[in-house]
Order: sequence, then structure tokens, then C-alpha cells
Amino acid sequence: MVVNASRNAVRAAVVHSGDQAHQAAQSAAADTSSLRPLQVTLTTQGNFVTVAVSARWSLPFPLVGALLPDVTLRASTTMFQEETDASP
Repeated sequence: MVVNASRNAVRAAVVHSGDQAHQAAQSAAADTSSLRPLQVTLTTQGNFVTVAVSARWSLPFPLVGALLPDVTLRASTTMFQEETDASP
């Protein structure tokens, strides 16, 4: 669930820059996963963009869920952001 969200989020982020990249990553992650709330973190290092997504998940069964704690699901994906030439 969160693996696909992080993969789609980083794909969206590498084609944007600045605040637009973060907004695109948030939107792509939310569109991919039904888990709420999602925490989306975007970091860049050189030409590499990493998006980390996490969400808390609890068991949907009340009796078993009372015995077991909620689980935090985490995934991160890194992609290379190629520089694009602005001239036609």
C-alpha cells in the first residue's frame, strides 16, 4: 500500500521542482493509497529525490485489535532527477 504510494509520489516529484514537487508528491501518494493520514516527506540530495511515506494501520477486528498495537507502515523510494533543457 505505502510502497506504491512512495513510488508514484517520487515519479510525480522528479518532474517538478521546489514547492510544486512536494505538492505533486503529496497528491500522488494520496491518490494511490487509501490509508489516512499519510505522512509524506520529500528530500533531495544532488540530483536524487527521495520520498518517504508512512501511515498508521490498525487491525479491523475489534477483539484482536484490542490485543495488538497499531502498526506503522513505511516505504521510501529514490529516483534520479534528470536536468531538462529549457530551450526548444
